[in-house]
Amino acid sequence: MNKAAFTIYLVILLLSPLLFGAVHTYAYTLMVLGVLVSAFLITLDNIGKDPKTGQFRFRFPDTNLNAVFLYLLAFLVIQIIPLTDSLLDLLSPTAATVWGKSLPAGNLAGQEAHSNEWFSLAPYVYPVRMSIIRFTVYGLFFYGLIQVLNSQKRIERIIFLLLAMGCFEALYGLVQAYSGSPQVLWFKAITDRNAASGTYVNRNHFAGFMEMGLLLAVAFSAALSERGKGSALERGSFRSRISRLLSGEQLFSKRALILFAGIVMGIGLIFSASRGGMIAAAGGLLCMGILFMFKRTHRRKGLLILVLFLMIAGYSLYIGVEYPMSRFNTFELGLEARLRYVKNTLEMFDDYQLTGVGVGNFLYAYPRYQSAEMQTMLVDFAHNDWVQFLAEAGIMGFLLLLVGIGCYLFETLRLWKKRGDPF
Repeated sequence: MNKAAFTIYLVILLLSPLLFGAVHTYAYTLMVLGVLVSAFLITLDNIGKDPKTGQFRFRFPDTNLNAVFLYLLAFLVIQIIPLTDSLLDLLSPTAATVWGKSLPAGNLAGQEAHSNEWFSLAPYVYPVRMSIIRFTVYGLFFYGLIQVLNSQKRIERIIFLLLAMGCFEALYGLVQAYSGSPQVLWFKAITDRNAASGTYVNRNHFAGFMEMGLLLAVAFSAALSERGKGSALERGSFRSRISRLLSGEQLFSKRALILFAGIVMGIGLIFSASRGGMIAAAGGLLCMGILFMFKRTHRRKGLLILVLFLMIAGYSLYIGVEYPMSRFNTFELGLEARLRYVKNTLEMFDDYQLTGVGVGNFLYAYPRYQSAEMQTMLVDFAHNDWVQFLAEAGIMGFLLLLVGIGCYLFETLRLWKKRGDPF
């Protein structure tokens, strides 16, 4: 069962980027069904008898994300649970007003009839319900994947798959950028004609995949360092020296191949013309460099980041980066528009401060707060994930998210300082 689940995960990671980034109904439905089948197989595999007591027991991975996952899931459920009129008015007065205005005129004739109604914190329940489904599926994907990756061989196999996918997407995107007739598989691209988007519908989603692949290539290359030199007797034997020489050449070839994959994805990232993607990748590489500096045994690996950066820049300059770099000329104009989105979204937050308007409700609530000069535009995202989540989840949900991220980072840094194995 464990092997079957691992195979399904490989298929999911292969098909989801290829099928337009899994934004279409059939694509993400296939992904969701695959995750659920894998979770079922892993659940069955985790049920077994205790050899001492003979009772059945269920094994579940203990991670530092368990608490925050359960708390956020519970918070999403609370957003759609019907509450009494008085409790709703206490937690979200604006939501109580919206629900009150939505009642039929006959219900408003008497205050007593109105007080008997129960309402949810989210004015529109369906987006929150879909968010619960997505969040649960992503959680199952995470908990299932960390259980099937139970050997170095499997970890390396899935990393090589992701790097191969990243290279393919980057090369496909470069063909798009230089063909003059961008095509996403069998559909005409709807994104920027001069930008790379791979098989993704949105070039910014493509840039996100490129930056994650780039960081994965650097980290994996750094992990492939020698884990020990052996005893003095082994160091002196002719056979061991020949073996180390051959394995060293093989290791060098593997690291060179991985770095080449990182270079290809770095070039793909630049030609996506995603300003946020490029800035985020630079920030990620900076953080990785700082982590290398924390440990004396890993400081030399910081050179990998410098070499990768120089080679990406060199290749990009050689093939021409006029258009991607020209996007930064309009940075202030784009920032001005996004600041207006942020301002309007914060106005939404002012009305739903404690519990939010409901996760997923931004698209439906935003028109009420939209600026007059932008009334003709359909704004489905705030273009700022932090501000949008603050408006959708309120102070309670936002604090849960910050605490979860803080605990995860603290535990990660603690383990990084503690562990000695480069892999």
